[in-house]
Amino acid sequence: MHKPNITVGCVLPVCALVLCSLTYGLFRNSDAAAAALDPRHLTRQQMRLIADRAYDALDRQFTTIDGEELADLSFTTRHNRVYITVMRGSEVRCCQSGTMRESNDRLDSHLDDAAKECARDDRFGDGKLNADEMDDAYITVSFLMNRRPGSKILSRLKQEFEPGVHGISIERNGRSVYYKESVPIHGNYSVEKTLQQICKKGKLAKNCYEDPETNISLYDAFSFLAGRSGPVTVFERENIPLEIADISSHMLRERLNLAEQWFLATTGTGGLLRYRYSPSRDTYSSDNNELRQLATLWAMTDLAQFLRSDALTPLIRRSVRHYLDQTICDGTRCHVLPAGEGHIAHSAFLLLTLVTLPDYPDAAAWSKKIAASIVEQQRDDGSYKIFFNDNEDTGMDYYPGETMLALMTYHAYSGDTNALASVERAFPFYRSYWRGNRTTAFIPWHSQAALLLYRETRNPEIPPFVFEMNDWLIANHQVSSSPYRDLLGGFRKPIPGCSTSAYLEGLNDAYALAVDTGDSIHQDKYRDAILAATRFLLTTQYTPENSYYLKNPKQAVGGFRTSLTDNTQRIDHTQHAVRALMQLLENDIVQ
Repeated sequence: MHKPNITVGCVLPVCALVLCSLTYGLFRNSDAAAAALDPRHLTRQQMRLIADRAYDALDRQFTTIDGEELADLSFTTRHNRVYITVMRGSEVRCCQSGTMRESNDRLDSHLDDAAKECARDDRFGDGKLNADEMDDAYITVSFLMNRRPGSKILSRLKQEFEPGVHGISIERNGRSVYYKESVPIHGNYSVEKTLQQICKKGKLAKNCYEDPETNISLYDAFSFLAGRSGPVTVFERENIPLEIADISSHMLRERLNLAEQWFLATTGTGGLLRYRYSPSRDTYSSDNNELRQLATLWAMTDLAQFLRSDALTPLIRRSVRHYLDQTICDGTRCHVLPAGEGHIAHSAFLLLTLVTLPDYPDAAAWSKKIAASIVEQQRDDGSYKIFFNDNEDTGMDYYPGETMLALMTYHAYSGDTNALASVERAFPFYRSYWRGNRTTAFIPWHSQAALLLYRETRNPEIPPFVFEMNDWLIANHQVSSSPYRDLLGGFRKPIPGCSTSAYLEGLNDAYALAVDTGDSIHQDKYRDAILAATRFLLTTQYTPENSYYLKNPKQAVGGFRTSLTDNTQRIDHTQHAVRALMQLLENDIVQ
């Protein structure tokens, strides 16, 4: 039988960039195809049987048992290609494609052929897979099905191809190259980068996907992970699917404990946090953002208090000292100037940290002077001058809200009436500002500041404005419908990501305000939005279960990713996430 020229459906990366194919089959008999199962409709028991058959076929490569046949599967699946990868830890140990048999539609035969090729594979680790390794190896089975042509126009293909959901192949001059759906997730590839990499894999030009002679095909995908025994685990974009009903207070506390460990793992040689980490490459960037460092310092201080843990204390105290050393004082006022330039939000986050860390030496004195310096920046119209020098105001959607939250928190700590009066004067100005410049970034910080202001003043104008902002946010920017269910609940449309946690902070305080005012309609609305967003947010956190393919899982576990398709971790992603989860627990939204 003629065998077309087909490459193995994997990449040979450092430390398991992708899960690799062992075999595939194509249906020729229409009756058999009609009777076959869509892999997405397999029961857990059927998945377990497929995994058992794959293990048995692999074991048979090392042990000969005369007269004993492998049991046939009593069903087959409707697929274009099926992948099985043998792994130990995060290391691929077997990655092979079996013989294509277009006349044979039996899934078990495909697994048998693949096992034979797999046993000969010597490209990984210390050479060929051996019998001893099979004892603790696990496998991933992935199906690609429903083949269809993909556009050669990149802008259209970006709409057709969803990383982590679809498989892809290119065909040129009778040679086909495949990527399963996990490749862009493991490699942290954009759609364009995925296309460039698959062209490179096929030893073609970098932009071969644009060539009229190249055919692109897309596939739906379904994957599950299995060990020697026990239940199988179904993946969505390399995540374990999570339902709202799965969320509990115990789970959230476990996730906060993981985040605490991530902060510790992210500490650099200088004793301060490193800013950005790439799990796919296991490298840190050299860039930094002082404002996000200060915001994260506050979040860590808050987290340590919440968990009643001293684990972060040395890191927190080193960081506080680092920024106090960059604080400029003039009589009764002080403000922080990191790297020689700062604005009110830098001082606001240092103030929030000191208020949350009252046992730090001279915390009260430092806090008083920093708060006085911020209040001094307020203009007659209630607005704040952003910079302490002559720079023009920028960051109006962020910095004033952060500052108002800091002043209200300081007022609760100290009873300082100047801080309270400053926020009262600022509220009407920034309410008018937002109504003329509606942006999402403004809402979380001002919602948090407004809750504290309302609890202190009972100003009846505050709740309607907070509800106005958050109603607009939910209606316009929360994903309520999508063909990809793992995106549901996230912010912002159409591709939600790390900003979900920041909006959750504001929504939690909007919910608390609805409770305070007895507004049951908004309580229900915000509770639903919070739970949906929390489900999405938790899927962006690396845990021991969804980090198995990384080169250095310990460095990534506990941190939150940029999105479901971009695994870059930044300190502010985790900063916002931990505060949102703490607020959720404080509001008793889950049990």
